[in-house]
Amino acid sequence: MIDRDFEKFLGGPTQPVSQRLHVTINKENVIGLNENCYRQLYVLSYRDASPGNKLAAERVWQTIQAKQKNGSTKLKLVGVKVISSTKTTIQAAITEENQRSSTTDLEITMENPMVSTPAPGSQIDIIGVLTGYTPQPFVFKMNRGELH
Repeated sequence: MIDRDFEKFLGGPTQPVSQRLHVTINKENVIGLNENCYRQLYVLSYRDASPGNKLAAERVWQTIQAKQKNGSTKLKLVGVKVISSTKTTIQAAITEENQRSSTTDLEITMENPMVSTPAPGSQIDIIGVLTGYTPQPFVFKMNRGELH
């Protein structure tokens, strides 16, 4: 099934659509994830809770890096809420919960300085490479960001 310029691969025929993990990949190899995928990634926030969690978090992070082809493929994040921004950075919220509370869970360093910065509270689509994260409070670090 093709939706705009992305192919959709829907998982699990036994799960309702609202519970499925959706990953999209377009012709430029930009990867998009739905809200359910982001929720699964929060295992990373418990990385330091136990040796088992550390191992699980390392595997999840290795999978993310593999999907990004170790930085050569950018992820696309759709409907990200801007918390604050400068010419070179954006503090943003990915998940619905963090968007409601205006809590940053994504720090973006832009590939090039922005001519005009997005307003706090606005919704943006962004592409970039996840390069790291802090587990507590949980925040993804994204570099090479571009407004899309």
